[in-house]
Amino acid sequence: PQINKFYVFDLSPEKSLARFCLRSTVQTFIVSWRNPNKSQREWGLSTYIDALKEAVDVVLAITGSKDLNMLGACSGGITCTALVGHYAALGEKKVNALTLLVSVLDTTLDTQNNPLVRPGALEVCGTPIDLSQVTTDIFSVAGTNDHITPWKSCYKSAQLFGGKVEFLLSNSGHIQSILNPPGNPK
Repeated sequence: PQINKFYVFDLSPEKSLARFCLRSTVQTFIVSWRNPNKSQREWGLSTYIDALKEAVDVVLAITGSKDLNMLGACSGGITCTALVGHYAALGEKKVNALTLLVSVLDTTLDTQNNPLVRPGALEVCGTPIDLSQVTTDIFSVAGTNDHITPWKSCYKSAQLFGGKVEFLLSNSGHIQSILNPPGNPK
């Protein structure tokens, strides 16, 4: 996520996404965004996409893989989505699968001014984005009690992609949808 630090998913040993991935023998790399200051006030979405492209290339070089799986949470999901849209526009397949955690791309309140939902209306790193051209597998998680990213908006957002999409609705709130194990009433 770009709003919260990555360790929002690593708050305790019992509720640690990083620990879960490592115990599951998933080779894990995490991008940690620094807090911006006034010298970065001109940064736009393309700046973040360029940084993610560099991170993807470094991970692929380290692992020797041709592609990777990516996870984006909340606003980080918007950035990851723009990245896979950029790759789709270039015909590159560097992301095998994208998991979106509580990420809203299509806000039902203002679709006229949201360029991400209109093919070609958003340009990232010099390429127009059309999410219907993204064939990367998508796994999207939302929470029934999420007051930040309403689940219906997350569901609608997941339908923007052109490939295989799986949507999971959790019975928790924004962060709890991600951290709470099944059966936990929170």
